[in-house]
Amino acid sequence: MSSYASVIICINPAGEVLILKRSAALDTYPNHWCFPGGRIDPGEEPEEAAIRELKEETSLVAKKKNLVYFYTLNKKNKDILFFILSDWNGEVVIDWESSDFRWLPPSEIRNPLEELYEEDFLPTPSIVLDLIELWIDQNN
Repeated sequence: MSSYASVIICINPAGEVLILKRSAALDTYPNHWCFPGGRIDPGEEPEEAAIRELKEETSLVAKKKNLVYFYTLNKKNKDILFFILSDWNGEVVIDWESSDFRWLPPSEIRNPLEELYEEDFLPTPSIVLDLIELWIDQNN
């Protein structure tokens, strides 16, 4: 198995999670809501990929020391690593890969309000949402 992608869960002081709406121009999961993240480049560490993807997709700047690894999803023999981040610099400015962003409590990701979502949320194991909620309960 190899590390394939990194996903970063940004949690603000209000206990809300950053989600992005993928652009309609993307080939995979267009118009779906998701967490920031993407593929790990050759020679890149998963933490470096998470930080790079976060900056590319949101303009937020993070330090490796502030990332907390919390889960690995194995999908088709490829590992997708999840990290939590609650300390960064900057304001969210999305790039071309996204058409919108929101800060939401995890409960609204798990049970979305129909009026908010025009499309679906990228498939996410419930254990990931459980761990995010646990993190927020223990740290906010």
